[in-house]
Amino acid sequence: MSGLRLARLVPEARAFVLTPEFVRGERAYDPDELAQWCDDADEDVDLEPFVASVEEVLASAEPGTAKVDALAAPKIHRALPISRRTAADPGIWRFLAVGVAPGLVRHRWPVRTLATTRRRFWAPGMRHDSNTIGRLWWIAELTRNGDDYGLTRSVLESSNLATLLFVRRIGHHRPIVAGFVRFFARADAPAVEPLVARFSAVASTCALDALDADTVVAILSDLAFAGR
Repeated sequence: MSGLRLARLVPEARAFVLTPEFVRGERAYDPDELAQWCDDADEDVDLEPFVASVEEVLASAEPGTAKVDALAAPKIHRALPISRRTAADPGIWRFLAVGVAPGLVRHRWPVRTLATTRRRFWAPGMRHDSNTIGRLWWIAELTRNGDDYGLTRSVLESSNLATLLFVRRIGHHRPIVAGFVRFFARADAPAVEPLVARFSAVASTCALDALDADTVVAILSDLAFAGR
């Protein structure tokens, strides 16, 4: 894949490329095959570092586990130094998932149903069943502190917590994510799902930018105590 550059896969390609054979891993596409369905991305990005990063993840992380997410997200983010504007284009993530690194999608998520796996190649967003590569890039973007991806790894090591946080607006605020990670690292931490829901209700009445990690931990402690 020497000389491979970032591109965007157009929406009209979906019916032609997401065949059952492709989704199951029985069919692969060379990027040249996808050229008729591709446009230039807004930024010119060499994809060799991305390809190398994906190969490292495939060789190192146990398939079907949250360890894939925790290892891959920082590597993907470093390898794709793009603006948020470019990253907001679903077409680039579709190109990467379908034409460049479909193996990473299947490595993280074994194929159980065609419909769900198709979404993991195609759907925008940060749900667990959205485009796998775009989801990990955005979680890294929202949780890193400069070159420090410690929080990114910590939140992604808990698949349930990451799933619950990043489908909500609260997951877009790094101090809130940091507070959740710290609170749920406690041995006596309660069940995640009901507490995330209760915190979201409280947060809807607050200015989220005013919440630091210590305040988030305090709120979660109060909510957990009240829920006993």
